[in-house]
Amino acid sequence: MKTRGRNQGGATLLELVAVLTVLAVVMAGALSVLPDAVRGMILARDESAAAENIQAALTRITHEVTNMDTKRPYGFTSTSITYYYRDDAAQSTISLSGTNLMLNGNVLLGNLVSGSGFQVTSPNYIASPAVPAGVTLNVRVPGLNGMVTKTYVTKIEFNTQRFQ
Repeated sequence: MKTRGRNQGGATLLELVAVLTVLAVVMAGALSVLPDAVRGMILARDESAAAENIQAALTRITHEVTNMDTKRPYGFTSTSITYYYRDDAAQSTISLSGTNLMLNGNVLLGNLVSGSGFQVTSPNYIASPAVPAGVTLNVRVPGLNGMVTKTYVTKIEFNTQRFQ
């Protein structure tokens, strides 16, 4: 029979306690970062959703204005657009109501800045045939320190000869 020597392989209880203590400190540090990471992911998701909604609203406005019937009455004011869409019997209106951008009484986009959230620049085809209508949206979107205001601008050209 062989006898065992004094130096056997393995860890002492003191070494195990030391390793567990170091692991506990590392885990505590990692867990303290986790809430910030989750907050960052939620903020990124909310910013992305807001940007998608804004892009959809601008696309809809552009579609509506470029396809309006310019042979029937239409009007641009600083806060609204009134027009006939193609051959619709009823007139359509895009306007700001409180903090909502409305299209024919339906909410097209929310969280606009009250009063200045939707601004329209009328086209000036008398001065130049290349001056398009302008639309500016001032929208409140999620930011690092709460809601922040961002401005989105689009220029829309429409064909005045489309519905002759």
